[in-house]
Amino acid sequence: MERTIGLKKEGESIDLGGIGKGFAADLILKIFRRFEISSALTNFGGNIATIGTKPDGSFWRIGVQHPREENRIIGIISIENQSVVTSGDYRRFFIDKKGKRYHHILNPKTGYPAESGLISVTTIADSSTNTDALSTAFLKAVENALKNAQTP
Repeated sequence: MERTIGLKKEGESIDLGGIGKGFAADLILKIFRRFEISSALTNFGGNIATIGTKPDGSFWRIGVQHPREENRIIGIISIENQSVVTSGDYRRFFIDKKGKRYHHILNPKTGYPAESGLISVTTIADSSTNTDALSTAFLKAVENALKNAQTP
């Protein structure tokens, strides 16, 4: 099975920003493992990836930020050899004169910010690349599921 993609219009491009930080985190962990590092945590702008446990043997404890209150944690996730990524509408956004929030997670069909009703999604997986992709995709998928559920 051939897995290729193509762009039809001149000037079109593909942006891998939705998985870029996760991919970078996975590469760093690969380098760490090559040097037999057995305990590590990387933080690529909120994309957390770990090797093993903390040096004392306890799990890595990752705080999940409240999406509307910058200095508030809404939960703690304990992980070992996993990645935690949160995607939401609260990092790169602006609010127009009418109070509507425009954020950076776009609905590919409309080109406008996804309107799922969710303001953040946190995912946990073994691969930081996958975790990064899933957290963004879930915000979009919920929007599509809600629209499909409303269609008779």
